[in-house]
Amino acid sequence: MNICRTNIRLTHFSPFMLFLVFGLLFSPLLWADTLHHDLQVQLEPAQARIVVSDQIQLPKDTTNSIEFSLRSSMAITTQDAKLETMGKSDLGRLQHYRLTNLPKSRKVKLNYHGKIITDKSQDQFGMPEYTLSQDGIYLDSTSTWFPQFKAHPWMTFNLQVEAPPGWEIISQGKRETINGAFRFAMPHPQDEIYLLGGPFTRYQQMQDNIELVIYLREADAKLAQNYLQASAKYVRFYSDLIGPYPYAK
Repeated sequence: MNICRTNIRLTHFSPFMLFLVFGLLFSPLLWADTLHHDLQVQLEPAQARIVVSDQIQLPKDTTNSIEFSLRSSMAITTQDAKLETMGKSDLGRLQHYRLTNLPKSRKVKLNYHGKIITDKSQDQFGMPEYTLSQDGIYLDSTSTWFPQFKAHPWMTFNLQVEAPPGWEIISQGKRETINGAFRFAMPHPQDEIYLLGGPFTRYQQMQDNIELVIYLREADAKLAQNYLQASAKYVRFYSDLIGPYPYAK
């Protein structure tokens, strides 16, 4: 599932709304080829730094060798397999790796940390490709903030994030807050994992067991209510038109 960028400046984290689109029905073949990430993330915005522990369940039929990519600013280790460093690409921003001597369970834990440095290159709307600062965080697949396996583009995931006080964290899946940490569970195959956050005000209401959520940079209950009503209207409309909305929020 992708987020469509709108004409906003995330460098100032203007008020914005995330629209989640309807998913596809996945075949058993796709499910069999899907891997699973169990991510624990600690954000250090003042240092533009992220610390991640990722327990990855590879598909059972994975051979004894598999390759993945991660942003080159990350230092990475594992105790579960042999980690080989390969070449770089994308002007040195991506580092490629190969895992060999995989355990029979095909479960590998990767620990990595590093800085998220915003590139000078920007998209057509003048927005940075990705960012992590004291103003907020915006990471999607273009940042390669999590290991990406070209042979297995579809994934499910659990995500736990420790963020600064006063921040809200946004990702796919059902959200819980436990002891100040944000947890997300996404059991439906996705083609990326996005991670957004900042000092937003969160507004929420339920619509037919679907959680409708609005995040605003500045508190505005009236504006939020207008968005929530519009969201409820479109969820009902498209659910009647093409089938029930398949996600938790």
